[in-house]
Amino acid sequence: MTNDTATNEASSATLSKHFNAALTNAGTATKAGISNIALVHKARLSQQTRYANQLQQEYGAGDAGTKAAVAKAAATKLTVARVTAVYKRTATTAPAVTAPGWALYGHVYNASAQPLARLTIFFVDANRVYQRQLGFTYTDASGYYLLQSSSAPEAAVPLYIEIANAEGQPIYVDSTSRSPVSGQAVYGDITLASQTPIGDPPAPVRATGFPPTSTDRSDPSQSAPEQSGPDQSEPAQS
Repeated sequence: MTNDTATNEASSATLSKHFNAALTNAGTATKAGISNIALVHKARLSQQTRYANQLQQEYGAGDAGTKAAVAKAAATKLTVARVTAVYKRTATTAPAVTAPGWALYGHVYNASAQPLARLTIFFVDANRVYQRQLGFTYTDASGYYLLQSSSAPEAAVPLYIEIANAEGQPIYVDSTSRSPVSGQAVYGDITLASQTPIGDPPAPVRATGFPPTSTDRSDPSQSAPEQSGPDQSEPAQS
């Protein structure tokens, strides 16, 4: 890794840290402003979608004007999803943490900024060895995840988030360390550029650490750990 690359990565990590801190401390006015931005873009998306549908009915999907209108609506849809994700960040309450405990929480999205549910989140070391003592968790319908412990983190080495899909196949390994910090609840959204499997999961995780087949997590017959999380409010619908 060159010095320039290392500097850029460090700068990016610093900016992300400050951005998350700003959103964590966002006041009511900031949240309302983000919600209003989402409403504006949703209204715009509604208009663009109607127009694109009208063109398609009149001229067909292959028409150049129709294609341009569809592409414009798709871009606005992505903007709405991204703004909603930012709003969701401001509306997510940090879990209570008392030293030496820790928490790592956030949301998982796909490349279109849509939340991903029923993914398994766990820690590995640099050699992708599963850190059993730190446990695992699942994403809920809003993409929210929470890894939490009342005990101090035991590992003294950099740790990384790994994610597996509902079939138990790893689809993501973080490129930067997200090691637990004693006494802190650290927020971190994760965006998956792809959901293509990248290998086999660690055996202990494969044996016990995947979401139950039932979509009802309140079913006491399921062996999945209880999922906790904040109120997942979203901007008001237009």
